[in-house]
Amino acid sequence: MNSWSWIPMTGAEDEQVWNVICRQFYFSPSTTEFPSFQVPHPFVTYSTRDVKWKEIETVLSHILITLTDEGERIMALDWNHQGYWVDPRQPFKRDEEGTWIIPALPDGDYNFFIARDFQWGYLGHPWEQSVTLFGENLMTAFEESGVFPDVIRRGERQMTFQPNESVSVYRQLLPRDDWKELVRIQLNQYSYPFEIKLLERPRNTKQ
Repeated sequence: MNSWSWIPMTGAEDEQVWNVICRQFYFSPSTTEFPSFQVPHPFVTYSTRDVKWKEIETVLSHILITLTDEGERIMALDWNHQGYWVDPRQPFKRDEEGTWIIPALPDGDYNFFIARDFQWGYLGHPWEQSVTLFGENLMTAFEESGVFPDVIRRGERQMTFQPNESVSVYRQLLPRDDWKELVRIQLNQYSYPFEIKLLERPRNTKQ
């Protein structure tokens, strides 16, 4: 195996990458509350129960090749462990048990495979026993493979807005303080300002 197929990240690189993940994905590790991150829409989360790791390795390595150009590297990340820059066209580095050193299926830690520009990602959750995919090309490739039969949740494509457009929402339609989450999500998805108006429900309507 080419010793340069998996290049260890420097400490500064590793810290920077996880800072981006924590900031953009609101990464919050938990053994009981799922999901632990919020990825861009659209996304899909699959169950990894009863899925064979060898089959996933084969499918994932093939898909990573189709999503990258010759010589392009992706990020292979293991929470609280060494991260790597990986060339998916080279053999994947394996441990003494024969699995990838960053497992294709989470085996006790969060294991992520993410594009260098964060346009797509494959995020393994060890306690939910799931894999979350974002990025339409990655999602389509896995859907066509049929390797993950069981869907846990989906996040469909979000609405698009033009500058200076607004969204009107009746406060009563949003339980508790969910309107705050709506504001946060919308502001996180768009780089220009737009307004969410919280209105009182008209008293003369039964809708």
